[in-house]
Amino acid sequence: MSYLTAPSAFQLPAGRGTYQTSYLLIHTTSIGLSRHLSVGGGVELLSPLLAEKGPFAPFILLHAKAGRQLARRFHVGASAAIWRSISEVSSARQLLLMQALGTYGQANRHATVGIGWGWAALTEAASGRLQFEPRPIISLSGISHLSGRWALLTENRMLPTNDGYLIVYGYGVRLSGKRLALDLALLNSKDLSALFIAGVPFVKLAVRL
Repeated sequence: MSYLTAPSAFQLPAGRGTYQTSYLLIHTTSIGLSRHLSVGGGVELLSPLLAEKGPFAPFILLHAKAGRQLARRFHVGASAAIWRSISEVSSARQLLLMQALGTYGQANRHATVGIGWGWAALTEAASGRLQFEPRPIISLSGISHLSGRWALLTENRMLPTNDGYLIVYGYGVRLSGKRLALDLALLNSKDLSALFIAGVPFVKLAVRL
């Protein structure tokens, strides 16, 4: 179970899966292996389309999440995800993120705090060596169902940059059906607000498998 992009500490039931797509350019799947472990993968097609030159080099994603319930309304988890370019020319481009998660609430109303650290090799000069970023990535996300079908959700992240931190926040609604869920949201930051006051539209479709 995730918010716009960030995960919660809730686990998929064993044998259950999900498929998600954002903008029809980012595709991911997840499957529950047990009560406490899920794995998945995906492909990201947005960055090669935005690249001005070079080969078409989409990123492949592999991820895993472990978690358990500590109290009636409190879950903890840990996740790991790696993105890697599949182009031979850009084989050094990869990103690894590991984070700890804490979720308070129930299925229809909950909030999650995440803190993680990343390793990156995003240029050919890095020669495949992952460089550790000591400053943490922090996220705060939440969802609250207004009815059986409609919910409000938010996702906010603090991302380390050369100049300090970039704060990206998102807010929107989720329309849920028996197997489908559609997220309509806006993503914003200090820089984006100068171009788009309300934020950049974000659309995600999720399917229960």
